[in-house]
Amino acid sequence: MRNRINQTGFAAVETVIVTPILILLFVIIVDFGRVMYYSISTASAARNAAAMGSRGATYATDTTLLTNLAQEDDFITDATVQSR
Repeated sequence: MRNRINQTGFAAVETVIVTPILILLFVIIVDFGRVMYYSISTASAARNAAAMGSRGATYATDTTLLTNLAQEDDFITDATVQSR
């Protein structure tokens, strides 16, 4: 009987020790996923901007189009787009 009581106490202590470690691991995984998402999105935006710039259209048309695309994009918040 006494052995079962000790095991119950050990299970509670083990739960208290392991739970913060699992939560920390989960937060690290989610944060890494968020960083990778923003990294890939930024690289994709740069690639698309380079492809757009290489087409050789007029500067006014490019500026207007890129301004409209940047303002419609939900990826960047609280950003302003200005033409030169």
